Amino acid sequence: MFNENIPQMMLQMKQKFEHLKKKLGSERIEGMAAGGLVKVVMNGLQDVIKIEIEKDVIGENEKTFLEDLIIGALNDAIKKSHAMLMEELKGEFGMMIPPDIGNLTV
Repeated sequence: MFNENIPQMMLQMKQKFEHLKKKLGSERIEGMAAGGLVKVVMNGLQDVIKIEIEKDVIGENEKTFLEDLIIGALNDAIKKSHAMLMEELKGEFGMMIPPDIGNLTV
């Protein structure tokens, strides 16, 4: 009952997966907090590429405020990149993908 096409199908799936990882690695998603005072840029694999902080944000007593803004911007970018990942996986593999699949570390 062994399907002789399974090894070929697995190879094709691996090739699609590698292509998808490359594509997502080149995508850029921007998350922001406080109307753009803090911005975080990530790729589609959820790697943080860049953090931008407007110079008007930082003051003597604003460390906690700045940390909260960075957390908000990071979470915004992660949420957007995760949504993009799910759409790409659905399009590439044509099936329902569990929402907790992670960041393609296979």
